[in-house]
Amino acid sequence: MNPAITHSRGDAALSKIADDGRVSRSSRYLNGVCWTLVTNIAGSGFAFLAAILLARILDPTGYGRYRTITYLVGFCAAVAGFELRDAMRRFIPTCKVEGTGGIAAAVLAACAVVGGFSILIAAGLMVFASRIAEGAYKEPSLAGMLRWSGILVTATAAAALMEAALSGLELYKVATTRSLIAQAMALPLQLLLAWRFGVMGAIWGFGILLGSRAALMGFAVAGACSASSWNAVGIRDVIAMARRLMGFSLPLLITALLMPFANWWLSATLARTSGIVEVGIFAVAYALVQLVTTIMLAAGVPLMPVLAEASTSEDPRTLARIVSRGAVTILLLLFIPAFVLGANAHAVILILYGRHYAAAAPVLFQFALACVPLGICESLNRSSIATGHVRLVVGGHLVWLSTIVAAVEFYGRFHGAVGCAQSFLAAELIQSIYLVCIFHLYLRFEMHGIAKMFAICSAAMVPAYFLSSVTTAWSLAAFLATSLAVFSALWHWSLGEADRAIVSGWLNGIGMRLSFPRTRQV
Repeated sequence: MNPAITHSRGDAALSKIADDGRVSRSSRYLNGVCWTLVTNIAGSGFAFLAAILLARILDPTGYGRYRTITYLVGFCAAVAGFELRDAMRRFIPTCKVEGTGGIAAAVLAACAVVGGFSILIAAGLMVFASRIAEGAYKEPSLAGMLRWSGILVTATAAAALMEAALSGLELYKVATTRSLIAQAMALPLQLLLAWRFGVMGAIWGFGILLGSRAALMGFAVAGACSASSWNAVGIRDVIAMARRLMGFSLPLLITALLMPFANWWLSATLARTSGIVEVGIFAVAYALVQLVTTIMLAAGVPLMPVLAEASTSEDPRTLARIVSRGAVTILLLLFIPAFVLGANAHAVILILYGRHYAAAAPVLFQFALACVPLGICESLNRSSIATGHVRLVVGGHLVWLSTIVAAVEFYGRFHGAVGCAQSFLAAELIQSIYLVCIFHLYLRFEMHGIAKMFAICSAAMVPAYFLSSVTTAWSLAAFLATSLAVFSALWHWSLGEADRAIVSGWLNGIGMRLSFPRTRQV
């Protein structure tokens, strides 16, 4: 620290440094949001396009089989990943202070853990493929696909781990570029394989896509550390870091498995009780919502490094402001596309997938409605992890899991895909209420602004859907009118004065850069 700070004007200097730090964190957070948003929109756009074309190529039954395999792969990859993604985002910012050697040790330790679990899972799928296909799905034809799905598990876990390492290093632009290159190269190949070889071709194309993403981002992670830092890492360092990562991630592993487990469990329940076609209907609606929720991660992922750093020095009121503004950003990014999908569910399904999937429209609306509480859960869960309150995340996810299991068992299985979507909505709603109450009562965080946004967004979704599902003209009019009312209410009622100033300043800065792209400060 500069010795001059200790003299007569020390308090003023310290105050200025603190203000600069807050500005720097805000700038870093918004930069992370922008680049992660580009990554998620473009990446999910590729995935969304692939989902539409694959659904048309494979028909509802074939697409149901394909999604059944991918849901199981997602769950197994979550097990293999041991939820080291958030651990990497949590430890890499602290390792940067100590030096790049700690980052290299973290990367090597995470790769060793994920590689070991991936090998075990791949061997289990190879041996027990027939039993899984018959026992879990009542569909023996899936056995041949399941035997080789361990390769997909390894590629999925590796890609997620490398992307997490890049986000922990705040190399969002690099992650964006590498991910888009991989998807642009692999998507046409996947469609060609699906057209030529059916479901098995689509699965192998999916594996090529994931493998290329993992390789390209892995090279970027390796290049982020110097050669000397890699050489300086010993086996003991890797083992010690692996213990730290696994000790942090072990409680989070429960939460990380819940969503992939729910996807696999819902698809297996639908396949057993309603048939593989219902899995296809469920999957096309859920794919649209996944396109929306990836946008939400644009604000959720960069929130973690900022909060992790601030939690070491800032007071609870400052942390509360960061959490609230992050939650507001997530809700705003999430509500707009969810509102468009929910208000035009019938038209979207018919245009994208055709009349064969018309039954997916009510399912899509239920998922779109669930996006509002889902945004609250995402922001508060990641805030809890970044500030070290891991038990709150585990408790919230257990509330979610118990709700969705009970709802599906007593209601969802009798109403097919629609019932499963309604159960998903109920689980997200109850979890969001639980987390808001915990943050407000237990952590003493101010949650009134988030609660207001939740009320506004939820109240706008249902009437807009019923107004806009009649004709195209009503759809456009209802969307514009309701959007204007919602954003007016958000701006004047929910957002605080400081939040409005941040948004206005950010938009003005973007406008200035677009108007004077060649201007440089001298």
